[in-house]
Amino acid sequence: WYRIDNQNNFFLDVWMDTYGKPGVVFSVYSPEQTNNLSASTIPKGRSSPSKEGHDWSWKGAQATGIWHVLVKNTTNTPMAYRIDYRQTSQERVCRSYWEWINQNLVYWTACRDYAP
Repeated sequence: WYRIDNQNNFFLDVWMDTYGKPGVVFSVYSPEQTNNLSASTIPKGRSSPSKEGHDWSWKGAQATGIWHVLVKNTTNTPMAYRIDYRQTSQERVCRSYWEWINQNLVYWTACRDYAP
């Protein structure tokens, strides 16, 4: 379990590197889920393949408050990983789209910081 205090920031990005190995994933839990939080709680978000230089990522908006992240190893062997996050209140421009990856339809949202 990881705890992230996003304070008054509007956006929260979480990413994880598993060094190209499958089997380690994460789930993201929002501030209103803090009471009775457990591994069986349905998360607000889950890691998905990243196109931004990391193996896994998740992006959230309207993300003020205390968030929790649960990392799960779905294999029977120890796995190395590195998890980190970014907080910002800077505006973003986002575009969502569907893409086929290995016979799976994946929904992506690509965002970039807005520079007026």
